Amino acid sequence: MRDFEAIKIKSSDGKWLNSSISVGVVHILPNEDFNSAWKRASKKLLLAKSKGSAQLSFS
Repeated sequence: MRDFEAIKIKSSDGKWLNSSISVGVVHILPNEDFNSAWKRASKKLLLAKSKGSAQLSFS
C-alpha cells in the first residue's frame, strides 16, 4: 500500500507541499441504492478522519 503521507504536490509558485488523505470505502450491498452506500461511505470517512491523518476505513 502506498504511504499516503508521502504524497507531494507542487504548487503554482513552485513550492512543494505535503499532503495526506483519509478515505472511507464500502462495498455496495445487493439491492442497495446509491444514497445509502454514500451515507455509509461518509460515516467510514468520518471514522478515518477521527483516527488522524492518512487513514483508511472500509467495510
